[in-house]
Amino acid sequence: MENKYCILKVPSAVVKGDFNYLLNPYHMDFKKVESINFHKFPFDIRLFF
Repeated sequence: MENKYCILKVPSAVVKGDFNYLLNPYHMDFKKVESINFHKFPFDIRLFF
């Protein structure tokens, strides 16, 4: 498997126009990644059933 990218930005399947970020824990720069912003997201309960 190729470890070319540490982070991938992909379109959200749940929220139109929003994005998700996928982190590759095997990438050599993974330990440099840090979260600087957190936002609460009100999940629709129907997503879990």
